[in-house]
Amino acid sequence: GDSRPPPSNNTQNTASAIQKIQEATALLDKKSEYLEKKITAELKAAKACGTKNKQQALQHLKRKARYAKQQEQLQGQIQTLETQMFALENMASTTEVLSALDAGHKAMKSN
Repeated sequence: GDSRPPPSNNTQNTASAIQKIQEATALLDKKSEYLEKKITAELKAAKACGTKNKQQALQHLKRKARYAKQQEQLQGQIQTLETQMFALENMASTTEVLSALDAGHKAMKSN
């Protein structure tokens, strides 16, 4: 059998938080991909207008810039989530190491 104690509530909370962060990151990645397609479409539309309709071409370029700004914000959010996930993973592994050291210390004391 497995002699390890059942996972603590903190371990379960950490795992749950990591899973939620991964789900949020995946959602933001999809949004970013969608914006990338919109950016490409606006650029193509602006080029299609060319010099024939400068006003319309300008409108497409302005939309493209707005989409690019939104995408940049999403990338910042993704980066923040990933940083938090790495911190949680490091905390979890540190907790495991400390728990193992504590168990070893207790075993040596009882002998």
